[in-house]
Amino acid sequence: MERSEWSDDEPFAFRQPLPPEDRVWRHPSELGGGAGAAFVASSRRAHVSRGKLAVAVVASATGALLVAALVSLALRTGGSGRAAIIESSATSFGLGTTLPAVTGLGRPSDGVAYLIAATDDGDRYSTGVVLDDRGTIVTTAAAVDGAHRLTALLADGSQQEAVLLGVDEDAGAAVLRVPSRPLSAATGWAVMLAPGAAVHTGGAGGAGATVATLGANAVDEHGHKLAHLVKLTVDAGGQWATEGAPVLDDHEQVVGLCTYDRDGHVYAVPIEISRSAARSIDVHGRVVVPWLGLSGHDDPGTDGGAVVQSVADDSPAEAAGLAPGDLVVAIDGEPVTSMATLALGLRAYDAGAVIDLTYVRDNAVHHTFPTLAEHK
Repeated sequence: MERSEWSDDEPFAFRQPLPPEDRVWRHPSELGGGAGAAFVASSRRAHVSRGKLAVAVVASATGALLVAALVSLALRTGGSGRAAIIESSATSFGLGTTLPAVTGLGRPSDGVAYLIAATDDGDRYSTGVVLDDRGTIVTTAAAVDGAHRLTALLADGSQQEAVLLGVDEDAGAAVLRVPSRPLSAATGWAVMLAPGAAVHTGGAGGAGATVATLGANAVDEHGHKLAHLVKLTVDAGGQWATEGAPVLDDHEQVVGLCTYDRDGHVYAVPIEISRSAARSIDVHGRVVVPWLGLSGHDDPGTDGGAVVQSVADDSPAEAAGLAPGDLVVAIDGEPVTSMATLALGLRAYDAGAVIDLTYVRDNAVHHTFPTLAEHK
């Protein structure tokens, strides 16, 4: 099936980036490489934790009474709605003086936040993952849709008002921030998953699933078209997790956030999408999607790759000389085994970055150096 690199639904206008002191990630030109230096996250090959606690949804010894009540299931009501139920726990959060009282919720583990979205239809419960030590929390677009107030319940027992910073409408990621600095989660790489890989929601009793497809497209219950998702096959039972719940790999690292399509099928928004959205907000003050400008399909060969099927006019791909039939096999030396890995690999860079793209044409290996643009 042909997959487009990005949809054409969401226009973005250019704005000047934030000053360096307001950023978590610095612009590539400030990192010593000069203008146009590649803006890239740490290599997937390392695949190690930064020493922060992995998001395993288990209680500490002092919170053992909460384990049984920590299970949060997303229940589907037909094909048009979703009701998230948080079961009662033995210990509830202490109530703040300015935030709404919340009963029946135990504390999440370090690196996880329970979220309450106040909407015109009442409160909606979901989950988020703490991305960094500045209080950045990532969740799904569906979790914050229609919310006029967001409250985060954190592992230290506090309730804090969360500010919505931005939403990646193309891939269904949302970025929030709270005023405190909770412990962050250890995150991995969805791009390293493969069909058949086992993932889970954490803890001894965490719900399991199997990766069905990378680079999947879906339509959520609000009618939004989403791209670049990981489709999951849920273990027997059919019920899985709340919107935005962390999806962990076998290294206990967060590789995605649970979301659902309008028919109740389970997906994960790749963590690369969330990291990219958070980074671009800190650099540009809004979500900026890097764009190469090609579409194609997976190569069925032994080593895989992304076969270019079409190149957009006036795109970085066209300027770099890519053409239909080219087989893209690497970005900056990192293997590209499919269109999904190409799309997620690009999310490690900022718009304006120059990348080394390796491709094969007429059985000869070539390199080209496109400058990524902002998706329009």
